[in-house]
Amino acid sequence: DTGRCDGIPKCPIIMILGGPGSGKLTQCKRLEQRYEGFVHISIGDALRHEIAKRGTADQKWNMIGTLVNKGEMAPEAETVDILLNFFKQNMDAKGIILEGYPRDKNQIEDFNTHIGGANIVILLDCEEYYMRKRLLDRGKATDRIDDNLAAINERISVFKCHTLPVIKHYDNEGKLIVVNGDRDKEEIFFELSLILDSIFFGQQSSESKDDK
Repeated sequence: DTGRCDGIPKCPIIMILGGPGSGKLTQCKRLEQRYEGFVHISIGDALRHEIAKRGTADQKWNMIGTLVNKGEMAPEAETVDILLNFFKQNMDAKGIILEGYPRDKNQIEDFNTHIGGANIVILLDCEEYYMRKRLLDRGKATDRIDDNLAAINERISVFKCHTLPVIKHYDNEGKLIVVNGDRDKEEIFFELSLILDSIFFGQQSSESKDDK
């Protein structure tokens, strides 16, 4: 981490990490709505969008779709391209909420090389049982290609093997905050709001003040 790279927004970057099914997407969308000028990107959703847009006729993206469908990681070059395009399209953002990236230590290197350092990293810490249950329930209600049992198990395995070292890395840098993700989503959102209000605005959330 040598600071923000040239041509990249200088606004705060908040990484939201957590296992598959930890509720990252739900919380990130709510945070984006709460903080005016903040923008959110889900790397997983961005990849799935590209896969759907390119279709099976594109050999490379058809291969990437197969990997994602199995719960495996997409090739790094395409992931970095998506990341860079998003940042460069949001030069006026007041804050960027980055969800689901980096997923391994190589992606930390890529992020530092192409973007620069993150300001804060928040881990939604969840028990494996609850993550699997949430994903299976979501798979019944949606058509996400990686919400099948085999892919879910692979995604959880990838998280445990590759992403836990990422969490340790940011903990060693003093950037990590751990939030209990096994609670009601309103409780989680309230705590996330308290954290961001305190760090970026030096105050408690309005909801907290109203409770006093």
